Amino acid sequence: MGQYDTTLGLILLGAVFNSYLYGIECIQIVRYFRAKVYDRRLFKILLASVFLTDTAYTIIAIWGLWVYTITSHDDPDVLQLSVWQLEATSLFSAWPAIVTQMYLIWRTWRLVANKVLVAIASLLSICSLAFGVWAGSHILATRMSIEHNTAAVRAIQLEMTLWLITTFVADAFITITLSAALLRVRTGVRQTDRLIHRLIRGAIQTGVFAGVCVLANLLTFAFYDRANLDVMFSIMTGRVYTLTLLYSLMVRKSSDSSRCARARQSFAASRGVQLTSAISAIELESFDCSAGIIKATSNSNSNSQSSESWAAGSDP
Repeated sequence: MGQYDTTLGLILLGAVFNSYLYGIECIQIVRYFRAKVYDRRLFKILLASVFLTDTAYTIIAIWGLWVYTITSHDDPDVLQLSVWQLEATSLFSAWPAIVTQMYLIWRTWRLVANKVLVAIASLLSICSLAFGVWAGSHILATRMSIEHNTAAVRAIQLEMTLWLITTFVADAFITITLSAALLRVRTGVRQTDRLIHRLIRGAIQTGVFAGVCVLANLLTFAFYDRANLDVMFSIMTGRVYTLTLLYSLMVRKSSDSSRCARARQSFAASRGVQLTSAISAIELESFDCSAGIIKATSNSNSNSQSSESWAAGSDP
C-alpha cells in the first residue's frame, strides 16, 4: 500500500464520486425545470439554492484536492496541511439534507395531517441542520489536517456524532412515516395503486440511499479512524441527498401521455373511492396531465351531484 492511499487516495475517490454524482444532478435539474411542473415558486427557489450549494462545493472540493496534489506535489508535509475547502464539508451537506427532509415532511403532513409526527420529524431535521453547522464550524476552528490525529478527532467527535446520528434518525423516521401514510391511501383501483406504489418506492429510495451514506460516514468516523473513509463518504453526502430529492420529484411525472390517459380512466372509475387530496394535489397537480385528471374527476363529481339534484326535483 502506498504512502498516500489511506489519506489523499480516499479523498481523491470521494472527489471523483462526488463529481460523477454532480454530473447526474445537472442532468436531473435540467429535466426538472424543462418539465411542465407547477411546483410552488418558493420550492423551486429552494431547489435552485440546493443546486447552487452543490455546484459551489464541487468546485471547492476539486480546489482542495488541487492544493494537496498539485500545489503541494511531492511534499510529505502536505498531510499536515489544514485546507478549509475539505473542512467545510458538513456545512455544504446540511443544506441539501434539510431541504430534502422538509419536502418529505410536507408531503407526509398532506397525507396524515398528524401534528405530533410532523413536529417530531421537523425537530429531528432542524437539529440535524444545527449540529451540521456546529460540526463544520468547529472543524474549521480546529484546523484539522487530513492525517488523522487522535486528539483532533476527539475534539470534534461529539459534534460529528450528533450530526450524523440525528441526520440518520431523521431520514429513517421520515421514510417510515411517509411510506406508512401512502400505504393507508390505497384505493383498490389498479392504476391509482400503481401510482401510490411508485411514490412509496420513491420515498424509500430517498431515505435509504441517503441513510446508507450517512450511516457509512458515522461508522467509519467512529470505528475506523486509521483512514479517511469518513471523509470520502462525507464529500458526496450532499449530492446523494439532492439526487434522491430530484428522483422523488421526477417520479411523479408520467413517462408518456398513455399513462395520463390510463390515470384519467382510473380516477373516473374510482369516483366512489375518495382518494386523499395529498395524492391529487402533490403528485398529480404538478404536471400538465394531472389537470385533465383533476378536471375529469371534478366534472364526474359535479355530474353526479347534478343527477342527484335533478332526481330530487331541485335545481342543479
